[in-house]
Amino acid sequence: MKTISVGAFEAKTHFSQLLTEVEKGAEVRITRHGKPVAIMRREDGARVDAARDALARLAVNRTDMTREEISSLIESGRER
Repeated sequence: MKTISVGAFEAKTHFSQLLTEVEKGAEVRITRHGKPVAIMRREDGARVDAARDALARLAVNRTDMTREEISSLIESGRER
């Protein structure tokens, strides 16, 4: 995996270009005064979908679910 390191100002100035690099699989490390503060990397779509599904089930069933059931749904989304 290609890693790109940029300062915060440069990241702001070239954000669109950096997103393109992330889409291609690169990881972008953003620094402030030479110290790392953030990482941009491509999102794992499966995890996002699992979390979205779990939240949708919560929205539909929120009054019918116990705290344990809610915790179980959240945990299953983390595992996917």
